[in-house]
This record gives sequence, C-alpha cells and structure tokens, in this order.
Amino acid sequence: NWSTEERRHCLEETKTSFHYSLQILNSIWR
Repeated sequence: NWSTEERRHCLEETKTSFHYSLQILNSIWR
C-alpha cells in the first residue's frame, strides 16, 4: 500500500530515466 509521496517519487524516477533514454537515442540518431 503506497502513500501518495512514494507514488509521486516513483513517477519522477520513471520520468527521469525515460527522458535520459530519449537523450541517448537522440545522440545516437544524430
């Protein structure tokens, strides 16, 4: 049972890693 804070933190982590992956893909395709 997650609190709202934990869920928010997890979401931030996911967003960050996703953004990072996009950056890597961009540098590869360039």
